[in-house]
Amino acid sequence: LGFNNPHTFCFSQRGELIVGEAGRDNVEEINNVTAGGNYGWSLREGTFVHLDSGGLLLGIAPLPANDSLYGLTYPVAQVGHEGQEGAGYVGQAIAGGCPIENSSPLDG
Repeated sequence: LGFNNPHTFCFSQRGELIVGEAGRDNVEEINNVTAGGNYGWSLREGTFVHLDSGGLLLGIAPLPANDSLYGLTYPVAQVGHEGQEGAGYVGQAIAGGCPIENSSPLDG
């Protein structure tokens, strides 16, 4: 519940479902998916309020003071978009596959 455009996913070695989601205009997300979680779309884009008007840097607003009342699950990481409106940004959060998990010092 609450995804806009999940485009990559994988299971970690611990069995966690990790999803990369392309945002509408401003934010791409990495989410650890849990049963029953509500990931906020179309109320939220990343950790911002999603506005119906849309647009790069114009389609979001800060979270309200009473945000915890919504019971939403927020991303574990997010990547903001920079550049000209209309430019492609899909894939910045997870560029395919899963985070490195091969017992190296970079393991996620």
